[in-house]
Amino acid sequence: MMVVLLLQTLLRPARPLLAPLRRRAATVVRDAAPQQLDAATQARIRKAGADKAKAPLRMPSRLSPTAATTFLECEQLFLFRNLWRLPEPPSPALVRGSLVHSVLEHMFDGQKRSKEELQDAFRDEWRSVRDKYLSVQPPLFSTIEEEKTWGTESLGLLENYLRFETPDDETLVEREAWLEATAKVPSSLPPLKVVGKVDRVDREDDGSLRVVDYKTGQAACERPYYKEELRNELRERALFQLRVYAWMLSRRDGGADVSALRLLYLGGEKAVAVDEALPADPKDRRKALEDTERELVDIWKRIRAKVDQGALSFESCDRKWCFCHAARPLCFPSADDASEDDLAAKSVKELRELCRARGLDSVVKRGQDARATLTARLSGG
Repeated sequence: MMVVLLLQTLLRPARPLLAPLRRRAATVVRDAAPQQLDAATQARIRKAGADKAKAPLRMPSRLSPTAATTFLECEQLFLFRNLWRLPEPPSPALVRGSLVHSVLEHMFDGQKRSKEELQDAFRDEWRSVRDKYLSVQPPLFSTIEEEKTWGTESLGLLENYLRFETPDDETLVEREAWLEATAKVPSSLPPLKVVGKVDRVDREDDGSLRVVDYKTGQAACERPYYKEELRNELRERALFQLRVYAWMLSRRDGGADVSALRLLYLGGEKAVAVDEALPADPKDRRKALEDTERELVDIWKRIRAKVDQGALSFESCDRKWCFCHAARPLCFPSADDASEDDLAAKSVKELRELCRARGLDSVVKRGQDARATLTARLSGG
């Protein structure tokens, strides 16, 4: 029997949960290996970073649910990925996710939905892009064995999907649908347009809608070595994106009535669904969606503050596998290689920014010498 975790929680302002999560969740992967970049990729990132650093830092023209979560998890990754748009090498996990999503999207085009047919569709998708990913340096896989293992694991995701549910044309409303909505912001902020693509929207028995998002990884709530509080926080982070989709759907012409959210994790031994029911009372549901909108505006406000302060104000996370740690020394060499003379010439504010850029603590306890404390941290003392 598939594991279904039903969260009968009311939507509520996400900030109290999401804001501290970026710090706390990072600790669970502290021992993960850092991302390794080849020389050619390093050169591309170094050049792109140098060019971006010379130009004025500007607000993004729009925000996606994924980008909002990225900012909450790692401000510096948001800078590199969403503002500077630095080149990032593809990873097997990202390519797998893209191909599996494509197969599940096109599954509704016809009636070929058996395990063999879906897995053949994945093979076809991979053949169409294989040369592109294996001809680059470094290639996506270094050996045939790596590619085979990756392929076998990818096919297993589709098998997990079919074990969990049978595709139903009768309940399908939309798939891979682009959504767009404009949030109400104070006059001090630039307009906030939110744009995102939802994996699937289903019709419930009562006529309301359910937002479905496929995840090709494993559900954090299934990891027994995580504390319960942390598992709940990770679940909240993932559900936040679906709440944004629900808010966007409610802002469309006619105001779609979304009553439920589902995260469908396909990784691991079996598929896991994490469900959340929105408030049943229309007034409570409307208020919950307004709370989500306020959270988006708050994120937008915080991004604006960071942009005004400059690139070095975007703090890094302590997840060692995060792309920010591979890109930072290439884009901010002074942050990792500043000499003692360089540090002595900087103001306390600049020292704090360097600490944040390096992922170091920038807070100085009352009574401590701020300059000496920050300089010692930057010098490795």
